[in-house]
Amino acid sequence: MGGSDAGDTLEDQRWSTREDLQRVTDTLIAEFAGQLPAGTVIRCVAQARVQLLRSGVRSGLAVAAEAMARLRLSQLLRAH
Repeated sequence: MGGSDAGDTLEDQRWSTREDLQRVTDTLIAEFAGQLPAGTVIRCVAQARVQLLRSGVRSGLAVAAEAMARLRLSQLLRAH
């Protein structure tokens, strides 16, 4: 599983995206540890994912979700 080979099924692509989003979440939790609760990070990634999917983004979802979540988390840090 993984990558975006032409032979990948839709289910393979979904699992790959889930795994990518999980890696993004784990990375951001580690990056913001001690500054923001893990639940806040998880919520930011989930909200970014939903917003992007509603906007029709499919390709590069994990990368876009990471960028959106990172921006929101940085803004939360500045607000505190």
